[in-house]
Amino acid sequence: MRTLYHAWKELARRRITSLPYGYSPAVVVVTAALVFVVVLVAVEQRNALIPPGLPILAGVIALVPSLLFAAFGLPPRPISLALTMIGGTALLLWSAPVESDLAPFILVILVGEVAAISRVAPTILVAFACGVTLEVADTTGHLYGALPQYITALVLGCFAGFIVQLQQRLQENEQALQEQKIEQAASEERQRVAREVHDVIAQSLSLTMMKLAGVRQALMQDRDIDGAVDAMTDTERLGRQSMSDIRRTIRLLEVEPMTVIPEPDVIDIGELVAEFVRGGIQVKYAVQGDWRSVSAVTGLALYRITQESLANIAKHAPSSTAMIDLRITDSTATLVVVNDAPQCLTSRARGGAGLRSMRQRAELLGGRLQVGPGDDGWLVRAELPKGTDPGDMLRPFQGMT
Repeated sequence: MRTLYHAWKELARRRITSLPYGYSPAVVVVTAALVFVVVLVAVEQRNALIPPGLPILAGVIALVPSLLFAAFGLPPRPISLALTMIGGTALLLWSAPVESDLAPFILVILVGEVAAISRVAPTILVAFACGVTLEVADTTGHLYGALPQYITALVLGCFAGFIVQLQQRLQENEQALQEQKIEQAASEERQRVAREVHDVIAQSLSLTMMKLAGVRQALMQDRDIDGAVDAMTDTERLGRQSMSDIRRTIRLLEVEPMTVIPEPDVIDIGELVAEFVRGGIQVKYAVQGDWRSVSAVTGLALYRITQESLANIAKHAPSSTAMIDLRITDSTATLVVVNDAPQCLTSRARGGAGLRSMRQRAELLGGRLQVGPGDDGWLVRAELPKGTDPGDMLRPFQGMT
């Protein structure tokens, strides 16, 4: 018995949610129950339940849309609602007029339903038809009661239906806006992770290629097996470290957050430079100011911009010399990376994804990025707000896993 009940309940839920009007099952069930109760009371007022009389047929006619939906899942339409409920109500009024008649309230519910699922013009037309029905019943003596009160109830039913429809539309718009915000946040998160993966892979591949080039030179030109073995050892260590960095970055995509993974900061730029120096790049690095005053998000951006700049140098001009200058003032952190091979970088690295990534990082923090030929060579200059930590807004840079 319980299984049949749950099956019926699930069937009813599916049918209600499949209605094209978007209302919750509770609204539909309450409205249908209200119509049934009003019809039942109107029939009972005419003493037609036992023994059955003509008003029962009128009540069944008024309930036809609800019965068809319950039996076959046919959704009620404004025209079918109007024809059957007005017809059933008229037959009730004509069959046996009673005092304090509840039958006119079937029409009040009707105009409310039509107003909730239809446009203004059909609603006005249905309300007019209901008013004419009541007027004719009153004129012929089949309506006991004050006609103005029933007409007022019709108008209130229209407004109630319009308010319900407006509320439903506002809820749908709010839900659509919320889904759009979620999709936008997901898109921004994918872009962020893509930048992180790109920067990590760019560095590891650039250094790996340099190491392999050194191995090839040691074996083919110098016949230095010991040097080649040392270079291969460094390459293996670098590869393992890079794989660890990539796995850590990829874990940012995991759904369930567990712990905070520390991201690189300003203090890690020194080790990053040392890594490239060990790889064979000639880099000089200088810091002016208190690095501890730089926010975590700004520090990560400075680290990634330095990483991408050095990766470009290793890829396009590995034999050149680079100068990295980080100046930290009271309000800004300015990073300048200068390379003495501008023509090589100008022709090969101007439009790459790495430069777009650097520019996005700077702009997300409200900073500026300048890339191009400078007085002393190829220049990358990033000026970022030092203490503006939109971490509360951009904390995704400290990924969750």
